[in-house]
Amino acid sequence: MIKKNPNNLNIVVIDSLDCSNFIKTIEKKIFSMQTFLDTLIVHLQKSGTKAYENLVIVLPSQRACVFLRNKLRSFHMGETLMMPQIISIEDFIEQLSGIVPMENTEVMMLFYEAYLSVYTEEDKKDFASFLSWGQTLLQDFNEIDRYLVNQKTFFSYLHAVNDQRLWFLQENRTNLIENYIQFWERLQTYYEALTAKMNERRKGYQGHQYRMAAQNVTAFAEETKDNYLFAGFNALNNAEQQIIQTFLNTKKGEVFWDADAYFLNDKNHDASLFLKRFQNEWKTANGFEYSVHQSFSKPKNIQITGIPKNIGQVKYIGQILKDFSVKEISNTAVVLADETLLLPMLNSLPPNVSNVNITMGLSLSQVPLTVFVNQLVNIKESNKGNGFYCREVLALLQNSYAKILIGEEVSEVLQQLIISNNLVYIKTESLLENADIQAQKYLSLLFSMWKSNGLLLEEIQQILSRLENYYSNTEDSLQLTYLHKTQEVILLLAEVVSNYKYISELKVLRQLLNEKIGAESIDFRGEPLQGLQIMGVLESRCLDFENIIIASVNEGTLPSGKKSTSFIPFDLKTETGLPTFKEKDAIYAYHFYRLLQRSSNAYLIYNTQVDEMNSGEKSRFIQQLELEPHPNHKITTKIASAASNANYTPITEIQKNEAIIIELKKLAAYGLSPSALGSYLRDPLAFYEQYILGVRDAEDVEEEVAANTMGTVIHNVLENFYQPYEGKLLTEHDINLMLKNTKEAIEKEFQKEYSSQIHTGINYITVQAATQYVNKFLNTELAQIKEGKEIHIVAIESNLKIEIPTKNLDFPIVIKGKVDRVDRLDGQLRIVDYKTGFVNPTHLKIKNWETLIEDDSHSKALQILMYAYMYCQGKKITEPVQGGIISFKKLNDGFLPFGIHKEKRTYNYEITAEIFDEFLIQLETLITEICDVTIPFIKKDEPARFS
Repeated sequence: MIKKNPNNLNIVVIDSLDCSNFIKTIEKKIFSMQTFLDTLIVHLQKSGTKAYENLVIVLPSQRACVFLRNKLRSFHMGETLMMPQIISIEDFIEQLSGIVPMENTEVMMLFYEAYLSVYTEEDKKDFASFLSWGQTLLQDFNEIDRYLVNQKTFFSYLHAVNDQRLWFLQENRTNLIENYIQFWERLQTYYEALTAKMNERRKGYQGHQYRMAAQNVTAFAEETKDNYLFAGFNALNNAEQQIIQTFLNTKKGEVFWDADAYFLNDKNHDASLFLKRFQNEWKTANGFEYSVHQSFSKPKNIQITGIPKNIGQVKYIGQILKDFSVKEISNTAVVLADETLLLPMLNSLPPNVSNVNITMGLSLSQVPLTVFVNQLVNIKESNKGNGFYCREVLALLQNSYAKILIGEEVSEVLQQLIISNNLVYIKTESLLENADIQAQKYLSLLFSMWKSNGLLLEEIQQILSRLENYYSNTEDSLQLTYLHKTQEVILLLAEVVSNYKYISELKVLRQLLNEKIGAESIDFRGEPLQGLQIMGVLESRCLDFENIIIASVNEGTLPSGKKSTSFIPFDLKTETGLPTFKEKDAIYAYHFYRLLQRSSNAYLIYNTQVDEMNSGEKSRFIQQLELEPHPNHKITTKIASAASNANYTPITEIQKNEAIIIELKKLAAYGLSPSALGSYLRDPLAFYEQYILGVRDAEDVEEEVAANTMGTVIHNVLENFYQPYEGKLLTEHDINLMLKNTKEAIEKEFQKEYSSQIHTGINYITVQAATQYVNKFLNTELAQIKEGKEIHIVAIESNLKIEIPTKNLDFPIVIKGKVDRVDRLDGQLRIVDYKTGFVNPTHLKIKNWETLIEDDSHSKALQILMYAYMYCQGKKITEPVQGGIISFKKLNDGFLPFGIHKEKRTYNYEITAEIFDEFLIQLETLITEICDVTIPFIKKDEPARFS
């Protein structure tokens, strides 16, 4: 039976009446693998269990406390005794300092109040501007306090350093430079004002706790009747060092290190950087005489594996665990150097892992609900007065949480409304008009105009409450956990916004929201002492396992590298004893090698993928193991890759069957267009996907005018201009009238086809370019008329369709198309197609007929011949015609005609009955190939392009 002492909840009595059958001998109580906590217990036995009554054991983490309590219980099963008090260093510092820890948001509010309270004569920065530098300065204050730096001397020196940097501007300093120097001069005042406010409240950030604890430790050590054992520490800040040494000097404390002789005896190894300092500087009672061990030199199997991508790493860990027994899993730890891998790691665990203990917590920023909350803020920021930005609206409508609120059907209708009408900016009213009454309530919340941060947080809270009701009915405990934690954050921020009126800008709320969400984590419930342990690097302190699996052992992650956000120069940090990247790397080195020390099997996995987030470089710790291997260690290295489905092969060929032939017959009867035949020439498989399967490119909002939209506009304008003149001879007056109306006609068509903003940005330039194209084309026409040429408009935008004769096919073949213009220039009948893109004139000329259907390079020539044939056959025209293209990007070249090679470098530009006969042979050959059941659709590789 476990009882708790009413005076001290951390002291446990184990009643021997419940444990009489347990073996009491010490030899059988020690575990097979000597962990650090096992050696600590053995060390405690030397003083006898009577010493437990007044003993306080201080460990680096709460997790280590839990494990030590459990081991002591197991070790003393069958005995009745007072257990020692076991606490973490954070709890001890809070107890010693009398300062309650503050969360970062609260500290920032207090800091801004302190900032406003000093130097009242100066212009104060608003809170948004303050945040840009206040957060960094607060981190520096924290370091200064943790390392007990003399703040007056430090800030005076920092001011002098920055003033000296501008020595050459002593006489001619601008206001900007004076403000810069004043900033450094006033840092001490800001620090003192913040410290005073924290002391008033008896609350503060961690560094303030440490400084106050260091001030109180002497009196505390003299008064206490307890003895303190500090165990498992490595890197100690100056406050921690002073606190521990005070207990040592008063004979009321001792320290028990986790120091491996292999590293301690190596003068250059970073893993023992701090321990060597303490060994040399703490001359008396430093504890090294009884806490040094030789675990790292024992035999070990170390497997180093490189595998691409983060998901590849967690999948590989799953494969490793799949072969472990239940006993092996219970003595295994998976350490995630990159803690964002937690969710994919949980989804990659094999079935044989039945119990999992997660010590690191899941960051709230990684859950899907956070994305939704961020989208709610994004949508407010996207509205600049002209409506909500389409990308943000579509992203929100596609979110599964939004679909729960408004219904999936309404979501689809609204998405289609935005895409089909090409709405770049959307008003709330247009969304409400296309939704039912039930959906309108939540659409009004989702797409309300931002008025204040307080109101926005209220709206988010209403949305989350509705989602909570929904998931309560579905009994989805995980989603409810996400919701409850997120609601806590929103309620806290609402209180902050209510108390501090200067948090009025939306961008400030966004920053505070992201910061708070990033700081919160969701704790997993489970048995902490059973099954597989999944933890971060810092959670592994004082804990040892037979099998260690470490993921993301990459440079820049483990160790984290030279990343630093600080106002304090490197040389000043070195001078004052503040930690630099060297000390931080040494901390990582200690934790990494400490994990390996007592393990028998270690799996070190790193990401080989080179991308914007990762260099693909293995950690220097791996390289140290490879370059300086211990003779007792068996190290194997390999590069792995994610398993692929051997049965999968990309589809490059589709055999035709009866069903496909039926569809081809339908298509032939409906009409084969020049674009369809051109698609087949470019890639038969793409033709099959588009014209047989009906696969089309996904529709999307066109934020900037696309090339095809611009082409459509120009075609429509010219159609509207010229259609009234069908059957008439153009005059100068006609063209001048068109030129007068060009700008208005272009803008009208753009609004019709594009239905969005065309008077700003790149769209404005596109409209001007389209106007220039049309004006230049009309001026070309005008110039020809002035030269005395006659332009007679025969037809504009004629729809053509005709059945062609075939010998090899037993079903009708119809071709169709729409010719832009048919005219007569000085009596010559011309079939004209407009192109707004670039046209190579050589692609309209062929040397022999076979080249017409060899590939798509002559697809425009094929198109012109199809238009000419359909028009002439339909109108019973027998005279020679010309067919060609007017390219708006080559208007200076004028009409680009189709031509067939005659001799040398000459071409025949007349399309006659003989030309049509040859053309029909090639056309039938092409269509026969398409419809031939024995010829599959084969993917055509794109030709290599050289610049």
